[in-house]
Amino acid sequence: MELCLGDERQATYKKILEVMTNITDVEVQHRLLNFSIEIFGKNSQDNARLKLRPVEIRSLVSNLLKSDKTEYQKTAREFLLHFIDRE
Repeated sequence: MELCLGDERQATYKKILEVMTNITDVEVQHRLLNFSIEIFGKNSQDNARLKLRPVEIRSLVSNLLKSDKTEYQKTAREFLLHFIDRE
């Protein structure tokens, strides 16, 4: 069975969410989200095809959103902006 690009992107996205559930260090979460944004890019059209879980994502980035570091907050908001389906 041959995977299409969308399947690979979805698998990568799913793995990132799995890893995020096991990370408690806010700095490591921040780096992972930055890396994720680099992997997927910021093209909303491509990202719209991912099967997203908004409630889970928001809870995973909540520590970043509450952080005293504005850079962490910005990264979390950018990730949410580009990767959550707002239908």
